[in-house]
Amino acid sequence: MHMHTEDLDSPIARIKGMHVLVVDDNIQAADSLAMLLSKVGAPAGALYSGEEVLSHDLSSNQILLVDVSMPHIDGHRVVQTLRERGVTVPIIALTGHSMPEDVQAAMDAGYSAHLTKPIGLKELTEAIVALTQT
Repeated sequence: MHMHTEDLDSPIARIKGMHVLVVDDNIQAADSLAMLLSKVGAPAGALYSGEEVLSHDLSSNQILLVDVSMPHIDGHRVVQTLRERGVTVPIIALTGHSMPEDVQAAMDAGYSAHLTKPIGLKELTEAIVALTQT
């Protein structure tokens, strides 16, 4: 009988155990993404504002997923501030905006990558793997 084994090289297998923080002012979106990641073995937490991220201890997180369009402190300001504080972990922009100038603005702000919503698990895990392989 052939046992189905998970492909150890698959992106999902490679993000197992990776601590992810999802930041989105859409609570449902943040929670469902965090739940999805946790289900595939990447323990994920969720925060819902720029203020929360900036006052949060990020030391246990290996990757951040930060929504660009948030009230008060938007994703770009969050990322710029984190980078100024010396945070070096990969930060992926989550956004509904996919124009080249949006991507460029995200990169200029200090994001490591840019994903357009709605985000599929496959593209998300591939982006995480691409940013975290040593």
